[in-house]
Amino acid sequence: MPDVLTSQAQLRCSPLTASPNLNGKISLPVQEAAHAIGVSRSSLYERIKTGDLPSFKSCGRRLIRVAALLEMLDRDETASQRALANASNRALTAGSEAKKAMMSASRSAAGSA
Repeated sequence: MPDVLTSQAQLRCSPLTASPNLNGKISLPVQEAAHAIGVSRSSLYERIKTGDLPSFKSCGRRLIRVAALLEMLDRDETASQRALANASNRALTAGSEAKKAMMSASRSAAGSA
C-alpha cells in the first residue's frame, strides 16, 4: 500500500515539500519553518500573531503545518505580483500623462512662434 504522505507530497511538487531535509514531515517547529523559507523566527511569530499563518501547539511545541506554510507563500507571491502589476500600470499611466503634457506644451510653443 503506498504511503499516503508520500503520495500527497508528490501531488504538490514544491521545493519545500520536496526538500530532503523535511523527510516527509507534515509540520515543522517555528525555527525549522523559518529556516525552510529563509526568514527569521520572529517574522514567523509575527505572522502567527496576526493570524496570517495558522499554527498549533503539540506537546508544548508550537508547530506549523507545511501546507499552511505553502499557502502563506502562495498568498505572498500573489500579492507581490499584484503589487508589481499595479506599479507598472501606474508608471505607464504617469508616462502617458507626461507625454501628453509635453505634446501640449510643444503645440503651444509652436503656435506662439
